[in-house]
Amino acid sequence: MTYQEILEIEKKYPINSIRVNNISIWMIVRNILFNIVKTSEIRKNIEYKDEKLVVEKKFEILNLENNKNKNLMFTSSINRRLYNNKYLDPILDPIADYLGQNSSIFLEDLQEFTLYSKNVFDYNTLLKSKIDSELFDFKIENEELLLKIFKILGIKFDYKNKLQNFFKYYFSIKKILNELQPKTIFIDGYIGKLNIILAARELNIPVIEVQHGSVIGHFAYDTNFEIESLFQPNYFLVFSQLDKEYLSNKSMYENKNIFIQGNYHLDFLNKKIEKIEAFRTLKKTFSKIVSISSQDTVELKLIEFIKDVAKINTRILFILIPRTNKEKIVYTKNFYTMPEFNCYEVLLNSDIHTTVYSTCAYESLVFGKPTILINIENYSTMYYDYFKKLDYLKIVNNKENYTLLINKKNIGTKKLSFVNYKESLEKNINYIFKEFR
Repeated sequence: MTYQEILEIEKKYPINSIRVNNISIWMIVRNILFNIVKTSEIRKNIEYKDEKLVVEKKFEILNLENNKNKNLMFTSSINRRLYNNKYLDPILDPIADYLGQNSSIFLEDLQEFTLYSKNVFDYNTLLKSKIDSELFDFKIENEELLLKIFKILGIKFDYKNKLQNFFKYYFSIKKILNELQPKTIFIDGYIGKLNIILAARELNIPVIEVQHGSVIGHFAYDTNFEIESLFQPNYFLVFSQLDKEYLSNKSMYENKNIFIQGNYHLDFLNKKIEKIEAFRTLKKTFSKIVSISSQDTVELKLIEFIKDVAKINTRILFILIPRTNKEKIVYTKNFYTMPEFNCYEVLLNSDIHTTVYSTCAYESLVFGKPTILINIENYSTMYYDYFKKLDYLKIVNNKENYTLLINKKNIGTKKLSFVNYKESLEKNINYIFKEFR
């Protein structure tokens, strides 16, 4: 089963006829299928064990009675970045700062580090405290079509158990939201939060999605079918005009509900990160520095590709930003990792950026760094063909074409401009709050 096969199914069959309690469940099934594909790809390609932050601290459970009528921020600790010795969520903390940290509650999978946000609670602990042990009795309308789709895709799994889990957590979330009666809900990506959106929409609580990575070409947003309105956020704050134009052509978001927001983290980095002495020294030795952002699904193949290229381009330095291993790794004399620097420090101090489909490809455009995508397993085309057509990125399919491009004096890609984050935030939030109140 591949991503493309799932997209083809959506074009061919009446997927919205598969329903539970008169709600189309295709978005739930779709998310399960894409997770199966991703997990399978990771298992095939990963070389190193994922680093896990061990949680030892016992985090306080949110007191529902004392925290009513606030703004809820559903996020993940993996999004947090270190700012002035505290871990800030660059997607939702700037919004919480604007609305007031005391008026905002963060619900996330907590990790053990010092947080910037004032009111942060462990989402999973809270959720489990409200879960009903009884099974949800449901009947799937047009189940025969669902089984036919699974057969075409060549997969077997306990789909009823997966759906049971979805509804179990949905009912739990609905209880929590009913008690909290939040003013608004902010989410950092809708696809993993369908149960939250469903519960909120049924309770008439507005949901605002905030973009945190590239939406163009991403399976979650590559939707060319009618999506059940109860699974749709009310509003979407996006990075740029390019994102808005892309999403406006999809069926999920109406143009009037998409607001150009910019990106807090990229604004911050553009102003703060300076040239680093270690890279000045390297530039005296090498003619160019290429930063390489990895993805866990293709890391091994990407490493082998760059190893071969590095052997015949000895005057060019290739610095890998690995996905799963933060130790120093040396592949060849001009291909290694530099774990003492974060991915943005490496990116901003390089001449060229390379990846297969990492979100860093998008971010490099804002920094004015030309990006070459290596089209391993067609991932680059799947995620970034839209950018290629507009000449923001270059996509190559083999080592020969890649070598030709990295040796060019000018690759000739365009820079992507973002709006000012702070100004846009104030304008967008004020407009949205005025509209739904």
